[in-house]
Amino acid sequence: MNIKIGKLYKIGSDFDGILGNVPVTLKKYKDSFVILLNISKIKDITKKQFISYPLFYFVSSVFIYEGKARIDILDIKINGNLKKIPFFIEKLCQIYMDNPVLSTIDVIIPCPHSSDNKIELTKMLCVGLSKNINKPVLLNILQRVRNLEKPQVYLSPKERLENVKGAFTIDKKEQVRNKICLLIDDIITTGATANECSNLLLSAGTKKIYLITIAKPLNSVFI
Repeated sequence: MNIKIGKLYKIGSDFDGILGNVPVTLKKYKDSFVILLNISKIKDITKKQFISYPLFYFVSSVFIYEGKARIDILDIKINGNLKKIPFFIEKLCQIYMDNPVLSTIDVIIPCPHSSDNKIELTKMLCVGLSKNINKPVLLNILQRVRNLEKPQVYLSPKERLENVKGAFTIDKKEQVRNKICLLIDDIITTGATANECSNLLLSAGTKKIYLITIAKPLNSVFI
């Protein structure tokens, strides 16, 4: 399931329905349209497959998590190779430029990294994106307070959600109150980690949350 979020042509009016098997709302923006996820409908569709569901008004990933993209991400996180960081930042900037809805964000926030990783990839991505689009970044507002009991990759969607409960905390809540936040993560599979982070932000009074990741699995329900 792949949908290009960005410019659409030959559509005469706003649209609220199913596109590529995903509930979306299309809003006119100048001479093009922007696709927004229909959160209420996605909740009903995905709750049978996932215990949680996307809490985001916008979701996009740069790559499918396979082949060279997978090798490059693991090379950064495990071996500390920084050569691909500028390339990934460039791709994040491209998504930002291609989707006018993202211009409404107030702050950029990284999902906390795993203690097993040599490099805090999400923080580096956020800093690079912030410099390019001139939006502030809150590097430490979400913090990991415990390591996961088991690696997420070996768990079912339900087990992943249980595994991340209480793994993070939020600091200085006033910095995100009534703000539109752009959450950055490296990989999204079931969305357990991103959802846990989003729940914390929403509990602090965040107005909306958009999510961009570097990669997603081929068969993920997330765009």
